[in-house]
Amino acid sequence: NGNAVFIRTNGTYDYIAEKDGYITLTGSITVNNAPVLKNLIMFPITVTFVVTNNGQPIQNAEVTLTGFPPQITPANGTVVFSVVPNGTYPWTVTHPDYGLAEGDVTVNNASVNVPVMLVGVYDFISSSFNLYPNPSNGTFNITTNAVIGYESDITVFDLTGKLVYTGK
Repeated sequence: NGNAVFIRTNGTYDYIAEKDGYITLTGSITVNNAPVLKNLIMFPITVTFVVTNNGQPIQNAEVTLTGFPPQITPANGTVVFSVVPNGTYPWTVTHPDYGLAEGDVTVNNASVNVPVMLVGVYDFISSSFNLYPNPSNGTFNITTNAVIGYESDITVFDLTGKLVYTGK
């Protein structure tokens, strides 16, 4: 039932209340010729993800934290994983209209907030060339209306900055 009873002589005693996944409580109790009742309220350790794009919350993003069931962001873009034991956890955030975000979060006896800014996947069109479709399944077209009388170098990176193609 969460109760603990200790019988002590007069004096001051230090205590530690700890449970995996909850914030550890410490303090001291002074006994002076009378019973002492100390109520401790233990709060769960949480990891809170706030998913946005340009400051606006993103709804329907899937947030995964290793060891926990995935969660989908509601309209406010925020999900909370509760009762998280100390450790380092890989996480990912995905949404069909945005790029992947991933990282690690370390929990050390305190709740953690993880702000996640997703980058939109938009059609990229400039006055000098068109690239389509975007996003693609790996095959895409680059066209231009400009007259190019020389060979051009082409370098393509994915949303994470990984080089996916280089050529002429």
